[in-house]
Amino acid sequence: MLDVMRRSKGFTKIIFGLVVLATAGSLALAMYGLWGGGLSGKEQGAPDWIANVDGEPIPTIVFQKTRSAIENDMRQRFAGQASDEALASYVDQQALGSVLGQYLSEREAERAGLRVTAAEISSDIVNSPTWQKDGRFVGVQAYRKILEMNRIKVAEFERERQKELAAEKLRSAVYALARVDDAEVDRRFRDEVERVDVEYVLLADTAFADAKPAAPAEVRSWYSSHASRFTTPEARRAVYILFDRESKAASLPVSDAEIKDAYEKGKTTTYSHPDQRRASHILIKVPQDAPPEKDAEIKAKAAALLARVRAGEDFATLARQNSEDPGSAAAGGDLGFFGRNRMVKEFEDAAFSLSVGAVSDVVKSPFGYHIIKVTEARPAGVQPLDEVKAEIRRSLVVTKAQEEVRKSAEEFERKLAAQESSFDKSASALGYKLADTGYFEKGSPAGPLGRLPQVEDAVFSLKPGGVSAPVTVPQGLAVFSLAEVRAPRPAPFDNVKEKVETELKKSRARDKARSIAGEIVAAKGDLKGRVEKRKLEVKSLPQVTRAQSLPPLTDASKAAAFAAPIGAVLGPYETDDGLLVIAVKGKSPATSDEAVSERASLRRRMLDEERNTLYQAFLSRVEKTSQIEINEGLLRRTRGQS
Repeated sequence: MLDVMRRSKGFTKIIFGLVVLATAGSLALAMYGLWGGGLSGKEQGAPDWIANVDGEPIPTIVFQKTRSAIENDMRQRFAGQASDEALASYVDQQALGSVLGQYLSEREAERAGLRVTAAEISSDIVNSPTWQKDGRFVGVQAYRKILEMNRIKVAEFERERQKELAAEKLRSAVYALARVDDAEVDRRFRDEVERVDVEYVLLADTAFADAKPAAPAEVRSWYSSHASRFTTPEARRAVYILFDRESKAASLPVSDAEIKDAYEKGKTTTYSHPDQRRASHILIKVPQDAPPEKDAEIKAKAAALLARVRAGEDFATLARQNSEDPGSAAAGGDLGFFGRNRMVKEFEDAAFSLSVGAVSDVVKSPFGYHIIKVTEARPAGVQPLDEVKAEIRRSLVVTKAQEEVRKSAEEFERKLAAQESSFDKSASALGYKLADTGYFEKGSPAGPLGRLPQVEDAVFSLKPGGVSAPVTVPQGLAVFSLAEVRAPRPAPFDNVKEKVETELKKSRARDKARSIAGEIVAAKGDLKGRVEKRKLEVKSLPQVTRAQSLPPLTDASKAAAFAAPIGAVLGPYETDDGLLVIAVKGKSPATSDEAVSERASLRRRMLDEERNTLYQAFLSRVEKTSQIEINEGLLRRTRGQS
């Protein structure tokens, strides 16, 4: 089997974290399912796309192939280090980020007019490890045969690769803007290579806190003298016009001819599927560190349930009552349709070996013990038009509605520019209905629109009376005008009473600790000798770098340690848990040989980081002008099947 290599570009924001597949045609291969795999279960009539970007659906299979590759990689790298639920959520987000990032990149490359010639495509394929054997291209005949065996048209495959290469040109153009100066390399080199050995004592708040609570009068007095610590943050109120996509969609016609045309275009991708099974299961989980006797106990429980199934009890009822798969138990264990390479191997082998209606023996997988019942089989093929007609109609309506919303927002902007009165008066005069966010703070919901970072960014960047550009919201587009700004103000005492009591208790503990810390720093000898009679524990942190995060050390205490001579005792430094006193025990400066080799490697790494940061910023700007709808139902079902 030809190897499909993958490499991560390192983006950390989920939505746009591109997982760039490095070898020629690799994303196209994922899209067409060349190396196996297929669609996971979807409900009849459910939309077969993972995301819809400005009315253009991204097929489910693209997400699922990407997700499968990421999941396999994560399970190998972090085996036993993360719960199944946490891993499933992470994999979903990374896969979603990958397919969205790739789609936006390809679209922006097309908009930028970036072209890929036939010669470039040919060179890319011929020189790709994906299409080589023993370091040589497999040949045109073998290349075409592999594609044909997998029911992939050469022209369609190469068209997908052409889009990928155009996206790579776009990335390269953005990457070319990245710069790293010598001073920044010097700073990072010093932060990552130079080391200091530290001893420390933490004078914890809990050790110096008063057992008796402060009197109410003391709490009130302390609040009055520290009122600036207890303020409500700035809040803003905006009025806005919502250009609602759904209201537009209700009146937009879609002809049968348009539906048929969309169906024909997506026949070989969106609406085709490999050999599939629909199955239900009962899962009894086995903890990863379960001893043999516990494993045997859980297996016996699964065997007892299997006996009840074979005795005639209803499978779905037993699944609802006993299955430990949160994604399918409520549905009677139903997992929907799935293709090969979608489930773990043990589960897949059992499911595809069963006839419709048959029930498996107890099957062991990395998740636990399964009892599997196959309920339907669907051979490889294309979904009939009648089965996907409603889905296509909806997709076309969304595309048309989004375009109408965009036109409406642009028309309003033109009309508003010709008005001389305020935003709200102009909007009313022009016949637009105003809505109000009410006062909201950063990080809180903007009224009926909810918590949307793009709305928060728009409103908090405006001056009073200012008007935003159209902002993408789940309902469509919105244009905001800043109506009022409420400055930070002291919070009412009753609202923060518990916080005041906590802060007062902490302040008094710190005062006691500060006095003792001062005595320790002023004393003579090493740190252990200075605190021996106080029964304070001295701990060591060897080979600390500036770049490391090692609580309770703070940035200030690390900076002081690097600046001070060996033997110095320093402090106190504020930490979350108390006051810190440190002693410098040793230092390890970088050698000249390290300086030469490490700096070159560091520069390359920093340049990669800067390139990724620039491209992330570029994609974020693209996102703000795009209407992105996520198929949350599919994500939930996918997680339940993992």
